[in-house]
Amino acid sequence: MSGSTLLDDLNAAIAIKPAFGESCNHCGFCCLMEPCITGQAITGKKYGPCGLLVSEGGLHKCSLVVTDENNVMVESLGIGAGCCAETQEETMARVASEFEL
Repeated sequence: MSGSTLLDDLNAAIAIKPAFGESCNHCGFCCLMEPCITGQAITGKKYGPCGLLVSEGGLHKCSLVVTDENNVMVESLGIGAGCCAETQEETMARVASEFEL
C-alpha cells in the first residue's frame, strides 16, 4: 500500500478478489473498505481502510494476527472462512437474483 492511493489499492484488490464466500486469498478488499468490529474497537475508526491492515508482498493481513495458526483472532476475525465482502457488482447480482429481476 505504500506509494499508492486508496483507489489504486482497491482496484488491485478487486482484480484478484475471490467471489463472495470463496476462500480468502488475502486481497485486502474487506479491510480496505472498512474496519471490522475488532478493528473499530481498537483504532476508533469506523469508516475507510482499517488502520490494522498490513501489506507484505502483495498480500494483506491484520496486524493482530502474527501467524495464521497461533491465536483466537484468526477464528474471531473469520480469517480463512471465506470472502466476506461483496463488491457492488456482486451485491447487485445477488439482489437481482433474489427478486428475479
